[in-house]
Amino acid sequence: MDKKQFFQKLFLGTALIAVFTLFINADSTFPWIWNKVCAVLSPILGGTAIAFILSIPAKRIEAFIKGKTNAVKGVRVISLIASIVMIVLFLSAVIALVVPEFIHACTILIDSLKSFASDESFWKRIDLSSIPFISEAIGGVDESITTLAELLESKVKEFSSTILSFTLQSLISLIRSSVAFFVAAVFACYFIMNKEMLSSHIKKVLLLLLSEAKVSRLCHLKDVVASSFSRFVVAQLSEAVIIGLLCFIGMLILRLPYGAAVSAFTGLMALIPIYGAIIGAVVGAFIIAVISPLKGLLFLIFIFILQQVEGDFIYPRVVGSSTGLPSVYVFASVTLGGALFSLGGMLFAVPVFSVIYTLIKERISKDKAATAADDNTKAKG
Repeated sequence: MDKKQFFQKLFLGTALIAVFTLFINADSTFPWIWNKVCAVLSPILGGTAIAFILSIPAKRIEAFIKGKTNAVKGVRVISLIASIVMIVLFLSAVIALVVPEFIHACTILIDSLKSFASDESFWKRIDLSSIPFISEAIGGVDESITTLAELLESKVKEFSSTILSFTLQSLISLIRSSVAFFVAAVFACYFIMNKEMLSSHIKKVLLLLLSEAKVSRLCHLKDVVASSFSRFVVAQLSEAVIIGLLCFIGMLILRLPYGAAVSAFTGLMALIPIYGAIIGAVVGAFIIAVISPLKGLLFLIFIFILQQVEGDFIYPRVVGSSTGLPSVYVFASVTLGGALFSLGGMLFAVPVFSVIYTLIKERISKDKAATAADDNTKAKG
């Protein structure tokens, strides 16, 4: 028995014993294992996702620096730091544009409601007693207010401990999430800095369990998946920039207020399929409607038309050209992914379909090449 067969049988035996033990103690073991696996893997998976996103600009920056200079040491560190700074600056710019305008809109709305409520001349012109159900409601309002106040007082006393417990749990959950994100970010930095070494180690482990041909196919699959997802992310960012620019141009033409802030937020929300468009439209319409309700309605009509154009024409062409998928396949994959797996299906349908499309295309090309080679051999014979 050679070393590879020994490790294969050892791995298989250990796996069988583990599965048998799990099924014997399934009621108590599965929930405990699931919680532990989630706790352990969530920072690693999150860090891998962050590393994948950071590696997209980092690769280009690293290639640019190496192309301009002969430097080798420290190039990856510089490219990683530059990528982090770029992403942080972009998010900070969007937040700096949108949040102050949103707060300003809320302030204007509150002030308008206050001035409306304190307008005595308006309320004097309305005879509420002439409306039957309002007159009856006013008749018993003092009694209702007293009852409501007593009820609220008793409920506040009853739920004060619950509210305090909920607040503490929320605070603890926030701290845990922050720590998990920090660990994931640190793991992502280490992952990018040592990706060649990690790839080499994983390949050595796979070679212990599988044949070299199978490992080679797995490595090729990994390259196809990484390339497809990378091109998809770049395409999504390009599409978000296009939507933001078109929204800004349209708002300038229609003379709508807060063009820069609303366009930046709409472009950022375009990264989220379906729900992002709704969030961008609602927030943008609210900010504009505080200044002018008619312009807020006009913005909703404009953004609805823009989203239709984006979904039917811009998105399939931009994403399709980047991922190598024909436009009709992009549209079909998003529709099918959304129908089967909701939001997650819409988000990952295009890169997954791109991987399948690429592998099928490669297989067809190999079969054609093999057929052509056989024909040439027969012709020579």
